[in-house]
Amino acid sequence: MDELKEHLHEWENWSAELLESHLSYPVLMYYRSQHDRQSWLAALTAILDVSALLSVGIDGIPEQTAVFTFAIACHAAIDLGQVLSLSPDDMRIRRLAHAEFERLQEALHEIGISLHDEESAEDRLAAMRDQYEPYVIALARYLQMPLSGWVEEPETADDWQTSAWNHRNKSVAS
Repeated sequence: MDELKEHLHEWENWSAELLESHLSYPVLMYYRSQHDRQSWLAALTAILDVSALLSVGIDGIPEQTAVFTFAIACHAAIDLGQVLSLSPDDMRIRRLAHAEFERLQEALHEIGISLHDEESAEDRLAAMRDQYEPYVIALARYLQMPLSGWVEEPETADDWQTSAWNHRNKSVAS
């Protein structure tokens, strides 16, 4: 529990530093990692996703630290979009469809984690997501930085698990 609180506190600080640096130097928003799925925007979105889920409530985990982390990360997403004069995404793209929420809930149950008031958890999480997803989706679209989904896609290798050598044609002439 103490380790989780420490991570949330570090994410809160990182989000505040990201906001300060990218507001001061907006050109930083255009910089990206050389690797797919590794960007400041993907990291910010992951922090928002986790802190939103924790804020909805997980049995045995205090929500207050997650609420603080969510607040500053959400503030960062909104303000950074405003710096680029982006309107929140109005297409209402859902990054967590009902079927995926059920898969997420199932995965949590498999490791012994349950959400507070599971009957209303999906709606409460959707309300939290509505506070930031239109902004991160608009940023992702404008900056051409893809965002991950909530539920891990099968057969997806992390960048550290693969390299250009893995993709070479193995039928080299003898």
